[in-house]
Amino acid sequence: MKKKNIINKYRWPAVTALVIFLIYFFTTNSTVSFYRDSGELITSAYTLSIAHSPGYPLYMILGKLFITLLGVFGVNPAYSMNIFSAFAGAAGIFFIIAALYEITDNIYVAEFAGLITAFTYVNWMLAVVAEMYSLSLFFGAFLFFLMIKKKYTLFSFIFALSLGSHLSILFAVIPMAAALYLFMPAFKRVPFKSVVLYFIAGIAVYAYLPLRAQAAPFINWGDPSDFKRFIEVVSRSSYGHTLDLVSREVTLAQVYIPQLKVFFTALFRDITLPGLVLSGFGIYYGFKNFRFRKISFVLAGIFMLTGPYFLYLARMPLNPHANAIVEVGYIFPELALAFFAGTGLLFIVKKLKFISRWVYGASLLIILYGIFNIYPKANKKNLHFADDYAYNILNTAEKNSIIIMRRDHTMFALWYKSYVENFRPDVKVLSKGLLSAKWYRDKLNNDFPGIAWKKDYINDNDYIEWIVRKYGENNSVYITPAAASELGNDFFSRHEIIPCGLVEKIDKKGSKADMDDTLSKTVERYRYSGNYNTASYYDFFAKDFISLYARAYSRLGTGFLKSGDLQAAQKLYLKAIEFSSDLPEAHSNLAYLYLEKNDLKKAAELFLASIELLKKKMSEFTRKEMFKNKLARQYNNLGAVYEKKYRKEREEKYFNEALRSYNNAIGYDRD
Repeated sequence: MKKKNIINKYRWPAVTALVIFLIYFFTTNSTVSFYRDSGELITSAYTLSIAHSPGYPLYMILGKLFITLLGVFGVNPAYSMNIFSAFAGAAGIFFIIAALYEITDNIYVAEFAGLITAFTYVNWMLAVVAEMYSLSLFFGAFLFFLMIKKKYTLFSFIFALSLGSHLSILFAVIPMAAALYLFMPAFKRVPFKSVVLYFIAGIAVYAYLPLRAQAAPFINWGDPSDFKRFIEVVSRSSYGHTLDLVSREVTLAQVYIPQLKVFFTALFRDITLPGLVLSGFGIYYGFKNFRFRKISFVLAGIFMLTGPYFLYLARMPLNPHANAIVEVGYIFPELALAFFAGTGLLFIVKKLKFISRWVYGASLLIILYGIFNIYPKANKKNLHFADDYAYNILNTAEKNSIIIMRRDHTMFALWYKSYVENFRPDVKVLSKGLLSAKWYRDKLNNDFPGIAWKKDYINDNDYIEWIVRKYGENNSVYITPAAASELGNDFFSRHEIIPCGLVEKIDKKGSKADMDDTLSKTVERYRYSGNYNTASYYDFFAKDFISLYARAYSRLGTGFLKSGDLQAAQKLYLKAIEFSSDLPEAHSNLAYLYLEKNDLKKAAELFLASIELLKKKMSEFTRKEMFKNKLARQYNNLGAVYEKKYRKEREEKYFNEALRSYNNAIGYDRD
């Protein structure tokens, strides 16, 4: 009878979770996602490896389980991991609904809070890609449920186990653990020894790291095979014990208030204004009503620790990439606000009993608005940018070539394509950013005997120089523009960098490319799945992958411009702008072309467009220095155009415009 009552009690949360899972499932990607570390995490789970710090042992184990189970039905590893996220996200919503139902005894209020959480941009977006954050949401919701049910020893075990998914859950658990100790006297009757033993049993999942490290897995990030390196991996010492090393390059005063503005803007986007109003009522009602007061303290603690305090610790500079990294931390603050929105709805219903049906109806509209507003932003179905990118680079690389890469999310896409799908195994993919790590050089020695420098590491440039000298005679060596941009002038004085679509070829000094041949073998041969236009997408990483193609077209255009083929160059510059209309260099390159044609009006328009785009991008960054030199150059170019117009037409307004542009250039960079 008790089992039947439990089934009846939680049948609606289960049905809702199933529906949410199906929505997530139909909006997920069927291959490797372009989002952050997805390619690396899928590859690591598939090979039972050690992912980047802190290793995520539980996520690796569960990911491998999903890959194995769904593989029986022919589902590829990337799709399996994406489905894993969808399942974890939906399971988390089940426990959110169940927890609030336990508190309020009102299933509609509980469903309302669960649905708000399910269809925030951050939660929906994370539930359809291979990342561990949906699993963290599941554990956070499950622990909240266990706290309410006063399952103390199980709470201890699940909390410790959840740390094997992502350590950030600690901030959400602190208020729950405090509530168990301070507000619920029954805790004092639980043997302390049992709580500790259950915690040890859960945290034992981290034994995965040294055990797998000793087996020399495919990816052995940090090589935590001994105690010292184990602590370094778990504590993220290679990241300076921070979210990202870049956070050490800025002061708190520079970034905290701007990041708070981004945070609250995201809350407005995800919870919506009516939802936030309900959250306000919920906060008032929760602290006023004795029945909800303890839970409200917990929710307030979760919000403050995982929201403003997390941003304080993260100290990430303001820019689109950093914002995309930080926004995953919004899942728990939004969860807390969704709970408050649920209790706020309960408060309104109690106050307006005579029109409660209308209130419930209005709350349904909030949910529907959220779904239709977020769907086009979160939907990842058929967006194969990462898979296309990896395929295009590997497919067009010459046999037995080497590709040197720099940026994580692009490199991880190639890891997945090359190592999991075994596509073009003859091509060797090297990470410039990891060459300083001994574990990575050991990996290269294992994967490609003889390719890795066996001497002590000196620096990236010397390492790449050594690779080019040793292998460049008989094999092609490619490098991505991001990696090439970090090479010194000495390197460029000895080698020719030839544009080859998404990559560049390192060749002998003085070598010249057949641009028509290059064009036919790269961008004209590439696979383009879906709509390649940055303006069509909300996600930073989608825009970023597409912009790589725009830059490739722009570089090829410059190659044709240098060869004197202005028509081909113009076509390629326009193609770059078609892919990414906010790419400043495509506009400025096209301006140079019109300057060559002596079309001064068009050249001025395009230099002005490039300047405006650079200013817009600069406004999105805390560190603005990188844009000043670019702006100075474009103002200088614009001044040259106006000066040329003045000499041609002798109108004073062009002289004044030229003078103003030159002064602006000096204002941004006196050199």
